[in-house]
Amino acid sequence: MSLTQSRGPRVVVDNQNTPLAILDYENVLRQGLLHRQVILVLTDQAERIILHKRPAHAALYPGRWDCMGSADIPLHCGAEDMAWALMPAGVQHEHICLRHVTSLPASADTGNAFVELFCGHVPAWLAQELLRDLSFLAADHDEMQALVTSFPDQLTPTLFLTWNVLCALRKTNAD
Repeated sequence: MSLTQSRGPRVVVDNQNTPLAILDYENVLRQGLLHRQVILVLTDQAERIILHKRPAHAALYPGRWDCMGSADIPLHCGAEDMAWALMPAGVQHEHICLRHVTSLPASADTGNAFVELFCGHVPAWLAQELLRDLSFLAADHDEMQALVTSFPDQLTPTLFLTWNVLCALRKTNAD
């Protein structure tokens, strides 16, 4: 479910997201324990979501389109710090306006993780630079909806979940 993942210890949490223990990454996943994760979405000046194609050799969902990044939050790392760590190489803090969008409760859909969703707005020059690389794609609302509806097998579960959350938030804000 993530582009980058360290194998270090994780904070195991209870159903209220309160820390309980520290365990190694493999045990947290093997036992299906509640933990913390971050998802990063980047948008360009036209509010298009910038997607990243997972490498063909990726262990999970090779060749599928994904959010800019997602990762479990390791010990001694905050959610926002992890979101910054998921930025494309060379991106500086002053280039992006990063904001926390929402928190998702742990569930089967999130892989038993409490998820912090961050969105970053990138300037036009940076979006153009990213989109020169064919492993990136910018999709507007209608294009994303078409991808989710017609080609769900080309998207990671993380992107699918994130898109549904963003649509629900958009609808709530419109009401």
